[in-house]
Amino acid sequence: MLVVMGSNALGYMMLEGAFSSLYQSGCMASSLRLSEHSLDNSSCKGMGCCQASISFPSNHFLILIEYSGSGDYLGYLHDNSTFNICRYAMLVEVKRFKFSTTYLTTPGTFENDAVNLPVVVDFTISNETCEYARQRMASYACVSIHSTCNNHNNGLGYSCKCFSGYQGNPYIHHGCQDIDECLDSSKCYGICTNTPGSFKCECPPDTHGNGSIPGDCYKNETKIHLSKTVIGSYHYAKFWLL
Repeated sequence: MLVVMGSNALGYMMLEGAFSSLYQSGCMASSLRLSEHSLDNSSCKGMGCCQASISFPSNHFLILIEYSGSGDYLGYLHDNSTFNICRYAMLVEVKRFKFSTTYLTTPGTFENDAVNLPVVVDFTISNETCEYARQRMASYACVSIHSTCNNHNNGLGYSCKCFSGYQGNPYIHHGCQDIDECLDSSKCYGICTNTPGSFKCECPPDTHGNGSIPGDCYKNETKIHLSKTVIGSYHYAKFWLL
């Protein structure tokens, strides 16, 4: 999303080469009746801070910020106010930006926090579908043998991704490498055996259960087999004739 901060700051994202009127998204951070006491911490809904979604894909764009207004109202209500006179416009990952009033009242605060704000850049390969791109293997981008092709959700183009159980760069040969799940102790609590793209987790010998669950390997019960032996005896008597 696009975030704009400051006093009467108009920020917008414009397609490169279309400076006349065509732009994708924008908003204006107003300063009307703005003072320290009117600022709402964590709220970025127009007063000193605004945000706008980016709804259309673009290969090239510019982010511009302008001053819009006849006067600067920041700090005019309080002589002892220390408002930041800077204006900002930036791209930030959705739901990762939290506005703080100190960004406008304390110079340097935003600059310190901005280095930790992530942004997600989505891109596609050419204007082809996966099905068509596979027919042109000379230019097909998913060159790793352990990668797959995904059609883009917003129009033509595709991207590459490593198979499940693999990680790395799908755009280079042998770029997707097997993940050794056995190196992660939380994956298996028994005997772990790594396999291509997966792993096996078994309970130790003489135990049974699910090795992937902590404490779920139980010792086998010892069964004692008793052999019953019937010993027979017979009695005999001797008789003498007199």
